[in-house]
Amino acid sequence: MPAHTPRTSSCTCTPLYPPPHKGMNSRIGNHIEFPDYTGSELAEIGKVMCRELEYQFAPGAIEAFEVYLTKRKTMPFFANARTVRNAIDLARMAAAIRIFNEKISSNSDGMVTEEELQTLTPADFPTPLDLDAGMGM
Repeated sequence: MPAHTPRTSSCTCTPLYPPPHKGMNSRIGNHIEFPDYTGSELAEIGKVMCRELEYQFAPGAIEAFEVYLTKRKTMPFFANARTVRNAIDLARMAAAIRIFNEKISSNSDGMVTEEELQTLTPADFPTPLDLDAGMGM
């Protein structure tokens, strides 16, 4: 059997931020570095994720999202698109709570529109102050 069939070929991806051991570079033949995305690139990823979930951004929400991502990039455990996914999930939960609270108020008729359910507002994203307080991570 040839040495490079799909059955015998393999690739190992080892995330090392910089290598913890000085001899590690010599043990791994190929090194590919991927730069972190910029805040606007991360926001674009978020737009795609939202579109696939049938959500939209209200005016000002994408800017609030970018501010969140820019601050979040400076914090521990930042993970590029995984952090974007987590932020979208947190915003969706915040939106559900926001809508619920709006609709149970005495001055509301309690009716929820499809558009309301599918729209993320600036208030749904944690602010840098929220992040500094340990919220929204």
